[in-house]
Amino acid sequence: MIPVLVRAYPAPLEPTGTWAGAEWLDDPASYENYQRFGGGDLDRAAWAALDQRFLTLYRDALSARRGLDDAELLEIAAALTLNHTTHHDRRPPLAGALLDGDILCDIVEDLVPDIVPEAGDRILGPWADDAPPRALLAAAAEALMSVPLLVPDTLVTSRWLRENRGAGAARGAAGPGRRGFNPWLRAPAMLWRLGAGGGLTPLLPLSPRLAPPPDAPIRGRIAWLSGAPGDALVARAWPIDADPEGAWQLLGAIGLPAAPPLPALIRRLTLELWRTRRHERRATWEDLLRRRPEVLYRTCSRWCWMRETR
Repeated sequence: MIPVLVRAYPAPLEPTGTWAGAEWLDDPASYENYQRFGGGDLDRAAWAALDQRFLTLYRDALSARRGLDDAELLEIAAALTLNHTTHHDRRPPLAGALLDGDILCDIVEDLVPDIVPEAGDRILGPWADDAPPRALLAAAAEALMSVPLLVPDTLVTSRWLRENRGAGAARGAAGPGRRGFNPWLRAPAMLWRLGAGGGLTPLLPLSPRLAPPPDAPIRGRIAWLSGAPGDALVARAWPIDADPEGAWQLLGAIGLPAAPPLPALIRRLTLELWRTRRHERRATWEDLLRRRPEVLYRTCSRWCWMRETR
């Protein structure tokens, strides 16, 4: 059931999370990762107490009971070695064949039948409560495909490949094999500026190797949140293999009427990166945008909704 709108960003959210995803799960962190990569000297009991305090402050920050740059939150993140220098993925993008978004949506819907309402809530936030058009819901489903939706921590694509040995069928056409999925899974979600000629420019920090040339053509549909098209969108992008024009493909492309304030958005994503590093302190900025794209999508969607309805 799609929840009834009560509060939306930037107003405080309840701890239950009206549009919350995995960021509300108090899953156990890794003491072994802290020992191996954190360089800290806390014993397990002291570390566990600080970790639980971090989660409390984390939820307080998301609920606007304290700021994203709260002094105690920063102090505990440092003690847990969560806020070391943000680093980027040095690997180049993978080029791949043009993917059919409809086939991907069929694949994920077969394994997660509730993907459409779940994607609406977790990607579109308050926009999901106002009967969004089918194209927007399809883009939201595409955006959520790279999030672990199956227990334990399993991607839909991984299970589909295992069950179909990479050669299953959807809508009568062969679905992509592992090599077809890999370029999309390597590409992080990103907030882009859409140029007049169709080129993309990243608006958030991004490894230069993962950004398309400014004049590269783009392929793929864009579903706009509302009104006339703007010049900002959230999507994954990667190069199309052997394309004569050097084009890049978009997937899960949701167009925004305007880009949200970047400093606040970066602070929100940085907080989520710290939470991710409770499990893996080697996580890069791009790792966050690959595995937790919903945070970027939903934060942008909420801000646009508030801007449109004030």
